[in-house]
Amino acid sequence: MTLVSAARRMPATKPVGKPDAGNPHVRFDERGGETDRLRGTAPILDSTRADIRDDGEIWAPAGYGRTSFVDVRDVADAVVRVLTEPGHERRAYTLTGGEAFNMNEVAALLSDVLGRRITYRNPGIPAFLRHIRASGGPIALGLVMIGVYTAARLGWAAAVSPDLEQLIERPPTSLRAFVADYAAVWQ
Repeated sequence: MTLVSAARRMPATKPVGKPDAGNPHVRFDERGGETDRLRGTAPILDSTRADIRDDGEIWAPAGYGRTSFVDVRDVADAVVRVLTEPGHERRAYTLTGGEAFNMNEVAALLSDVLGRRITYRNPGIPAFLRHIRASGGPIALGLVMIGVYTAARLGWAAAVSPDLEQLIERPPTSLRAFVADYAAVWQ
């Protein structure tokens, strides 16, 4: 069953609150008075796609902190389970990838899979904001990304939880598999 077909079968639900760096939770209420909560970690490399594709660089003020990247396809599979199967009421799940990487390791993995050199730039916050502005991005996006990358720098994004694997009944998609699946995005 797909996420869309599962959502169509569900009674009306509404997200309560917005996920962000300070509150990475989405709750679904009004389902028989029960509340489900899914906490997600970093989507895989979406915000750095153009830099990787065009310049072979990852621009992220994440320092050497580790991040447990999660594939949104796995998150969608988990959401389908939570919304369509019994036993998830009043439960909270932390959805992470199967391992955590620092950005140098991500650059090495991208280099290996893409067959070209990808470099991690570890800019300070002012340099990062200048880069966002120079590449045409809105300053508000840069500020949100600074929050996300600061969490990584401080080690808050490094946790690996078994919840996703238990929900989808298979290991989460590895970062290597994700990059291989979407290599064209960065070519």
